[in-house]
This record gives sequence, structure tokens and C-alpha cells, in this order.
Amino acid sequence: LPSRPAIFFGRDDLVNTIIDSLIQQVDSHICVLGPGGVGKSSLVLAALHDPRISSIFDDQIFFVPCDAASDLSGLVSVMSSYFGLQGEQLQDRLISLFRHGDHRKLLVLDNFESPWENMARRGDVENFLSTLSGIPELAIIVTMRGAERPSGTLWSRPFLPMVAPYDRSSARDTFLAITDGDPHDPYLDTLLDYADDLPLAVTLIAATAQYEPTAELVHRWKSDGTALADHGKHRKNSLDISIRITLDSPRIARFPEALQVLSLLSLLPEGVELEDVRAFAPDVLKPEGAISILLGNALVFRVSSGRLKVLAPVRNFIERHHFPAPSAFQTLCSRYAEVAASASRIGFSGCGPLYRKLGMELGNIESLL
Repeated sequence: LPSRPAIFFGRDDLVNTIIDSLIQQVDSHICVLGPGGVGKSSLVLAALHDPRISSIFDDQIFFVPCDAASDLSGLVSVMSSYFGLQGEQLQDRLISLFRHGDHRKLLVLDNFESPWENMARRGDVENFLSTLSGIPELAIIVTMRGAERPSGTLWSRPFLPMVAPYDRSSARDTFLAITDGDPHDPYLDTLLDYADDLPLAVTLIAATAQYEPTAELVHRWKSDGTALADHGKHRKNSLDISIRITLDSPRIARFPEALQVLSLLSLLPEGVELEDVRAFAPDVLKPEGAISILLGNALVFRVSSGRLKVLAPVRNFIERHHFPAPSAFQTLCSRYAEVAASASRIGFSGCGPLYRKLGMELGNIESLL
């Protein structure tokens, strides 16, 4: 089992939900969902290192990274290698291994989206997971990018909420734990705004802040953006690579209009209503389908007001690498020019809804300008 994250703040409610499920249900099945870089693996490890969990499972906790697998064959190969199995009938032998003995076991399949995303062979992966979930005394945790749970498995209730970015206090604590910086640094909150409190972004920007002044990082973000949070060629060391992995997923590739809509949403930091997408993206034949794909991949979120928003690091990456086509950008600007022009009606009777609409759109208008 990998070690507990050395720097881990907040999220007590999610950690306790995982622990309670594992304690109370002999065959607990937990799916941990969220965007790339939000800290799903760290969350699970924080829960697994709790003394209450180690006392139940002892040395029968198996943490298997799945990012090298692209289908069922790859998943079986990765799991077999983890358990030291070679030869024939590996899938059956894995199942037998988990059935053997009368002690509770816990299997963690980390980055399970890698084998599961292959649409042509997804059913095979789901059937295998379903078989594993039917083994008595075997608890299962899977971590996945996105917002969709695999079918065929009876997931424990209540479902674990999708993992969201840090609250600001935890983001500040994380940044300062890495940098040992000044908690009153006037540029700290600006950098955390750029990171949108996404744990991976906070961690990588803080790592850079160990040797570059925060004032310089604020200046560099305007030109380099997410590229300044690059400390290697792995998803855990590069914000750009982490975002690109999600964009390159088969779920996005099979619906090109999703990236087209995302390129427009990424210019609107205050988010939009779904009907606005229909208005400023008339060339998109299925805007609802595009939004559904983006929601399923955790590239877009619905906030409490119901508006659709994109995290700041993703917005920055998309603006630099996938800026909208000129015609699409002009249509978007024209739409918001109409919104801005409607301000001339403020002051007349019945303008309350208009006033509220403008209040929500000012940040978007400023972004486009």
C-alpha cells in the first residue's frame, strides 16, 4: 500500500464516509469520481491509512494502479503482475485468489477509467468488475476521472459525492506547507484563484513558488498559464499532461462537438445557463449531448445556481491550445454584445430580472473584452 499523503488537508467528511462504508458493509463497493488532479487517490489513501481500516483488513489491502491498461486484457495483465501471477487463465486465477481464505480483503483499482474508457470493450471490463464485486468478503474501491460509475456493480449507498477542489482554507494550507511562505503574501490568493483550488494545480504552483517569487508567478501565469505548473512528464507532475489526458479520452474523441463547446465555455469564467449554449453555439447540432459528455468527463460542473462552469486551469489550457474558430468566437462576442447593450434598459419598470442577468454576466463580458 502506498504511504499516506504527507500533505493532506480538509476533506474529513469524504474520508469518514469511505471509512464508515468499509466498516459497516462487509462487501462495500465505492466509486470515487472527480476531475483529473482533484486528489482522488490521495483521498483514498488517507482513508486506508486510518487505524480502523488497518485493524479490519490487516495486510489484505491491495492498491493496483490501472493507468497502464487500456482494456480488459490490459487490466488482467496489470493485476496479475501485481499479484505475481504468470501463465494461463489469469482472469480465473485472479477471481480464485480473491475467493480464497476467510479474511476480509480490500481491492483498490486506481485510475480505473483507463481500461474502462474503451467503448468497444467497456462491457468486458464492467462484467469482470461485476464478477469481482460478487465475491463475499471482498470490498472494492475504484477511482475514476469523470462523473460516471461503471454499470453492473451494486455501488454502496449513499454514493460518495464527486470529489471537488479544495476549499480555500485547505488550498492555502497546502500551498504554505510546500513553500513555508508568508500566509499574508498579497499574491497568494491570486495564485489560488488561478489554480481554482484544484489540488494538483495548487501543489505544482507551490512547488514552483519554492524558487520563484509569487509576484513573478502571477506575472508568468498571464503568458505561460498552466505550463508553469510543469515538473515532469507524468500526470501527477504536469498540469498540462493531466488536462490533456482527459481531453484525449475516447469519450471526448467520439463527440468532437464537445471540445467545440468547451472552447467557448472556457472563455466564460462566470459560467452559463444551458439555453445560453444553444444561443451562442448555433452551429453545434447537439449542444445538450456535448454538455452531457463534458459533465460526464468532469470538464464542466453545475454549480449550486445551476450554471455550467469550467475550472480555471482547464479554461486556461483550452484558451491556449483550443481557442474557438474565428466564426464561433464572433458569434459568442455578438451574443454578449447584445447582453451588454441591454444595460440601457436598466432603470425602467420590470428590469429586475435583467439586472440580475447582467450581474451574473459581467465577468463573462469582461473576459471576452
